[in-house]
Amino acid sequence: MKILVISNMYAPGFIGGYELGALDVSRYLMQKGHQVSVLTSDYFTDDEQKLRDHVVERILEFRGLGPQLASHPVADAEATTINWRNLRKISSAIVRFQPDLVLAFNLAGLGPLGIVQFLNAIEMPTVLYLMDSFRDGDGLARYERVFGKFTVGTHTHVVTMSKTLLDRVEQYLGGIEGRVSFIPGWVDLSLTRASEPQNINRCRKFVFCSRLEQNKGIELIVSVAHELVQEGITSFEIDLYGSGSELSALLRSIAFLRLDSVAKYKGQVEKEQMIGLFAGYDALLFPTQTNEPFGFVACEAAANGCIPLMTSQAGASEWFVHGVDCLKFERNIEAIKASVKAIIQMSDAELEHFKQRTKLNAQRYFAMDHWMKEIEAICRHMVTGKRPVVTEQRLKQVQASFLALSELWHEEILQ
Repeated sequence: MKILVISNMYAPGFIGGYELGALDVSRYLMQKGHQVSVLTSDYFTDDEQKLRDHVVERILEFRGLGPQLASHPVADAEATTINWRNLRKISSAIVRFQPDLVLAFNLAGLGPLGIVQFLNAIEMPTVLYLMDSFRDGDGLARYERVFGKFTVGTHTHVVTMSKTLLDRVEQYLGGIEGRVSFIPGWVDLSLTRASEPQNINRCRKFVFCSRLEQNKGIELIVSVAHELVQEGITSFEIDLYGSGSELSALLRSIAFLRLDSVAKYKGQVEKEQMIGLFAGYDALLFPTQTNEPFGFVACEAAANGCIPLMTSQAGASEWFVHGVDCLKFERNIEAIKASVKAIIQMSDAELEHFKQRTKLNAQRYFAMDHWMKEIEAICRHMVTGKRPVVTEQRLKQVQASFLALSELWHEEILQ
């Protein structure tokens, strides 16, 4: 197959799990002999040429984060609904590459509605891989007044990591009809390690590994650690990995609350190294936002016998069973503290049994090879049978239609 990958951001840079997940999928498909060409923005560059095995064009307009944040009504609408210039670039890539399939990851900031509707209009087989949500907003109704009712389309197969994510997207789009598959996060089992031998009556070791942002719950972890120490409970350690806007605040809080003996910042490490490090911990602290799409870190930790302690409404929690291979909590200090205490107060034998059960289940359900085969099978299914050849003339006709509607839509926005 010839597969055109479209994503708002792409490796080697990354903000979270989805960019690395998209890289995993692309590389697997290439290893299986498929031709893959990636179309993305220049939000992350590859000046050091780390992706020597890739064909990547970083030419799409992306507005959504940092200095590229949309601030004008038209620019904001283009980011959340349709950007005709991006459609032209996608159309050009299709003419040059002649893909059998488009594999679309996160389209937020690129004009996601227009991209999905354009691909459906030219009858291009598309796998819309929801590892993250469309950007929420009120632009859908205004878009539909000009372009008509938005539908994902009969030529599109939706893949989502969780029902939580699908519900969030459907709430914005008004429903998704047609084929939907559920595929969770995964872990490369070759990177996992055997659990480290533990001492009897040892200190319990916890780990946090995510963006250091409020929506990931870093401030909740500091509060929980402080309350436990205030209660006289000190037989625990929390190692903190990651980077983000809350790093300075985190370090100040640890120093101010005198938590240096129980909470230590370990910096940021590469994903491959971090997966192995989880084997040295008892439990993962993952008090993320309630609308978290998934959270690759949960399955990566679990596959090493590191028990996920996670927000009960997060996407990853749908794939775990409370008390069997994880502990779930409501996203508040008392509930998180109760889960941490449960780990601390377990006997060594109970804890080791819990960890081994977690590891066994995770390696059974989140093996990367299994889910890569599923993704490849979905792609193959989408290109089976005869389909119309996407000619340059056909593309120009559809482009002209979208351009005319886009001009009307701009007038609608500025009224």
